[in-house]
Parts: sequence; C-alpha cells; structure tokens
Amino acid sequence: WLPLTVGTNVSNGNTFISPNPVHNILTFTTALNRASHLQCTLRTTLGAVVMEERHVAAAGEFSTALDVGAFPSGIYFLEVSDDAGGRWMQKVVKY
Repeated sequence: WLPLTVGTNVSNGNTFISPNPVHNILTFTTALNRASHLQCTLRTTLGAVVMEERHVAAAGEFSTALDVGAFPSGIYFLEVSDDAGGRWMQKVVKY
C-alpha cells in the first residue's frame, strides 16, 4: 500500500489510522494546519462506497472513530479529502 497525498492540509506525516487490521472501530487521526471540511470515504477494492462521513474540523489535531464492525472481512481503502484539495488514502484490513 502507498498513502497518497495531494494538497497541503491533510498529509502523510501527521495522519494515522489504528488499529490496522481492525475488527470494529477504526480511529483516524490527523493534524490540520487550518480549519477544514473533511470527507472520510471507505471503499471496497472494487471502488464501491460502503461508508461516507463529513466532518467540520478546527485547526490542530482531529480524530474520529469509524465503526466498521458490520462490514464483512476484507480489504478496504479509506480516503480522506479536505476542502483545500488535500487527499490521503490508505489500505484498511478488516478481520
């Protein structure tokens, strides 16, 4: 897997998910250099959207818990984008 970043607000250096692999609750944490509207999208390997959340986040550390417990075991991709064109993506293993 390769995290992907475009733009300046959401970046690899300060963006994490845990635990990975995950069973129920996946925590996404990032540090933002300005207030942002974030969109978190969880997709299957075929690109189907299984979860989508929007958040208004203040500058500084932002964290959210994503409940993935109802989804089947498998590989997913979490994509987080911001209103400045930033985009971050990482593979998520659900067991």
